[in-house]
Amino acid sequence: MSGMVVRRTAPEAFTASVKAPTTIQVEVTPSVLSLAEGESADVEISLASGDTTLDAWQFGSLTWTSSSATVRSPLAIRAVPFAAPALISGSGAAGSTVAELRAGYTGSYEPVLSGLEATGQTQSDEIRAQLTNSVADDPGRDYQFVQPTAGTPPDNVRRIPIVVPAGTRYLRVALFNQNSSPGADLDLYLYYCPGFRTCTAEANPSVEFASSNEVINLLPADGESFVSPGDYYVDVHGYDAPAGAATFQLFVWTVGANRGNATLGAPSSVAAGASARSGAGAAGAPHTSRSGRGARPRAIGLDRVVADQVIP
Repeated sequence: MSGMVVRRTAPEAFTASVKAPTTIQVEVTPSVLSLAEGESADVEISLASGDTTLDAWQFGSLTWTSSSATVRSPLAIRAVPFAAPALISGSGAAGSTVAELRAGYTGSYEPVLSGLEATGQTQSDEIRAQLTNSVADDPGRDYQFVQPTAGTPPDNVRRIPIVVPAGTRYLRVALFNQNSSPGADLDLYLYYCPGFRTCTAEANPSVEFASSNEVINLLPADGESFVSPGDYYVDVHGYDAPAGAATFQLFVWTVGANRGNATLGAPSSVAAGASARSGAGAAGAPHTSRSGRGARPRAIGLDRVVADQVIP
């Protein structure tokens, strides 16, 4: 459901007509507008789907016609299996939270839990030893990527390898101010580098202003159920280290397996257009920071809700 505002410069009546995809129902309320010069009105556009194709863009148009003018707006519609918050958060060694879901189909529903995952849990001892590290200041404030096959990065870039296991549904790398040198501004860059040689893909960099609160989230590509497994490099750039160098702790979560330290509850079926509630609970855990996700695998893809839990 969405809204739009229609304006005009002279009094006139406009009638709405819709050219919609055959499997999408579009309703405009009100369907007739009478506007004086300079007047505007709110219009509600309601969308409903029946046996439409999910996760596919479909197109149409909304046209307003008067005795002297025609105004046309394109419609671009993509029906999804369900809408859910991208992130739910909690704190404490134990507790629960609820996410509101809205279904786009009618049928069975089966939640699948991944995590909760402690930072560095899937990494080797050798890699975990590198997650607490340091990086030199970059006076030029200019990060430049260096391919592993072309040499090592300068001192103002600390390159750390990580390995993403098969079956990973969600990869997150992060820095936090409280785990970095006071006043430092560090940036993160993530690369996919099979065999730790030539890097072939870059996730979006995390570059926050005047802060070391940085995070990069990597989810499966469209149509895929898992993040590409294998070797990645994380570059930590010393954009601004006032003391000449900065220490930091890099947090790495590769969420995939059910670790048995959380529960996920949801209805066994849903109805199109209806709301449902999914509840997640966490048991006590000794680690300082965990991340997890709830997912519903279906033939059309994977729909995601990510949950963070910070444990004191």
